Amino acid sequence: MEPRVDLTALEHVTPSPALRSWVEAAVAEAEAVESAASHDSAPGATPSAAATSRPAPPRRRRSRRPLALAGALACLVVVVLAAALLLSGGDGGGAPSVPQVAPVALRSARAPAPAVRGDGLLAASIDGVAFPAWASWRATGERSDRVEGREVRTVFYANRGGDRVGYAIVGGDALPFGGRYVRWRGIPMWVYELGDATAVMWLRDGRTCIVAGRGVGTDTLLALAGADTRPA
Repeated sequence: MEPRVDLTALEHVTPSPALRSWVEAAVAEAEAVESAASHDSAPGATPSAAATSRPAPPRRRRSRRPLALAGALACLVVVVLAAALLLSGGDGGGAPSVPQVAPVALRSARAPAPAVRGDGLLAASIDGVAFPAWASWRATGERSDRVEGREVRTVFYANRGGDRVGYAIVGGDALPFGGRYVRWRGIPMWVYELGDATAVMWLRDGRTCIVAGRGVGTDTLLALAGADTRPA
């Protein structure tokens, strides 16, 4: 289940490890509160034994509960945003944004595909973070670029159906994050809609990874990203 807490406001905040802990804890708490509220208000919900053993509270008190839940969620968002600004210094440190970098993964290759190392990885990396050798997607080429002073290396892949994606790794500290937040098999990721293309961003060993494609479903991009979570 995707959280209802909107993290888009954190678009320009650098995700330090401390900040990520704040965000993940806040989202988990929001999901727990929302789940409890949904269960209590669901049609046909069965009250617990403890609840049936004591008199029902007055109608006025029950009517205030949605307001209390809404207030709790609003406070939670405020706490997350305040922590973000406090822990990051209030800006993205001059780093490029994901929408600035993602188009690189949609360009053409400039060099042949890197060789397969034999351990499920390719002989191409940035800051020690290597590209994957996916079973169903064959590496077809690569390129290197600089975006706002950051090194970006991209490997391109294609499947048997002719679909094509680019996988970019950005050198240096993690980029500011935003987009639509999801958790794919427990992994925090951010989805970006870029015109006719879609990109998914996540972190590996503190480095920003982006997989993007045109005409490739979001679930496919998330699955590719989720399949590449091994330590570098």
